[in-house]
Amino acid sequence: MNKKSKIFLSLFASVMFMQTLPVSANAEIPALYSEHNYKANSIEEVAASHSGENYIHLSGDAKNLRLQRYGEKICNMDNTGKIHTIIYYWGGSDIKIKKGTELPLEKLDTAIIDKIDDEHYVLNSDNEKAEAEKAITILKECDNVLAISNNYRAYEDTKNYSFINGFYYKGNSDYEDIIANNSRAKLTYVDLKEADSKIYSLKDKYDAFFITEANYYGNNELYDMFSTMIERGDSFECSVSNSALAVFENEADVYSYCQDAVIINGIEGDANIDGDTDISDSVMIMQSIANPDKYGLKAPEGITRQGCVNADTNGDGITNADALTIQKKLLKLE
Repeated sequence: MNKKSKIFLSLFASVMFMQTLPVSANAEIPALYSEHNYKANSIEEVAASHSGENYIHLSGDAKNLRLQRYGEKICNMDNTGKIHTIIYYWGGSDIKIKKGTELPLEKLDTAIIDKIDDEHYVLNSDNEKAEAEKAITILKECDNVLAISNNYRAYEDTKNYSFINGFYYKGNSDYEDIIANNSRAKLTYVDLKEADSKIYSLKDKYDAFFITEANYYGNNELYDMFSTMIERGDSFECSVSNSALAVFENEADVYSYCQDAVIINGIEGDANIDGDTDISDSVMIMQSIANPDKYGLKAPEGITRQGCVNADTNGDGITNADALTIQKKLLKLE
């Protein structure tokens, strides 16, 4: 066995037992920004916690929440037909840069950005949506930016009633069959080719719109109809209205906290997003697998979503094989 192979085997054996080595994916951030563990949940997990396991998504883009400080609504329906309206508030965006470099603030002259320390900045939630989105676009192209994560706090609006006015539809089913097979939904077909785009704003994305009069609370008919559409591969988006019994947040609202990573072209193997690929990245990968409560994706000091993307060297998710690949490259064994 040659010298390099012996070194490699020694390193691999020792790393396998270093499950409690304190390698952190994120440096400590001041209390103002670490009061809640935003990374503990994804946007979809918060939606599921309010809407139940078998919920149907009705409206709002859960995969692309806007940086909206005034709140953005996501509406889902559970399997009893109840509509859940979840409101997400953007709480700023965490920015991690390579140590020893500076964020190009001259390119972001009108954005409000707070410097936390030499590696961390926060895109302040006081920015207007357009300004924040512009800043994120610029930051994604900066070579020294290692990770960007959008933070949200969310709660379910239980003070107002939600009901479906109708839904946009695109699929291969005959429109008359949809109406006939879902008689309790009391559907009326609208030809979007003839419709006013000011009223039907999504007419370019869908083929038809159906008005429904069966929008009462707990309508299983609508749930069954939408479930069938999903099974067929059809697409739809609902027009959901809410009453205005209460329009502001109050102290009784119970919040969930979640994070949406803005995935950038990171450094391959850089699991702990420090700007380099070294043995600590291999350690981070194995720790996140062996001890997820402390080093997993949801842990405050654990691996991040950007770190998972960087660490996945072969596209099949992070495994100990990725840690092995990093070690081999460091020792020039492949």
